Amino acid sequence: MEAGYSEIMAFKAEVFKGLNNRLDPARKIGIALLVVFVILSTLYQLLDSYRFRNSGARFTLNDGQALCARVLRLEAIQGYAGGGCKFGSSK
Repeated sequence: MEAGYSEIMAFKAEVFKGLNNRLDPARKIGIALLVVFVILSTLYQLLDSYRFRNSGARFTLNDGQALCARVLRLEAIQGYAGGGCKFGSSK
């Protein structure tokens, strides 16, 4: 049992030694640049989302009434009974 544990620890040490040898300075710089790019990309997406949410009304009551009137005309052409386009304020 003791021999198995020491073999595992020796293997683990060898793996970490090989991993450390593979991370040369150029690769470390590449990884750092990739991490910086991901962080900047995420910040840009959050900022863009914030600006979109706070840009104001995108579909107003007048837009809804105009759309409803167009749908009523199409329903009348196809023979459907239309409802009506009377909406109240959503606030």
